Amino acid sequence: MKFDPEKHHRRSIRLPNYNYGQAGAYFVTMCTYKKQGWFGDVKRGEMQLNVTYSTHSLSGECGLLSDSSMRTLTEL
Repeated sequence: MKFDPEKHHRRSIRLPNYNYGQAGAYFVTMCTYKKQGWFGDVKRGEMQLNVTYSTHSLSGECGLLSDSSMRTLTEL
């Protein structure tokens, strides 16, 4: 689908004078097709990552992989 400014209205939610290059806490939202639980589940208020390998897809590793990737980003 080609971008149509008349149809696609997206405004930035960034703070106008905030330096997003500085260290800080940020929220990351990851969406999955049809809200499938590819990353794990929240149990007793704590995230339980998917870590078991599935031969049919990568869905069993997505929780561990995303956690590892996010932790790597904090080291940059």
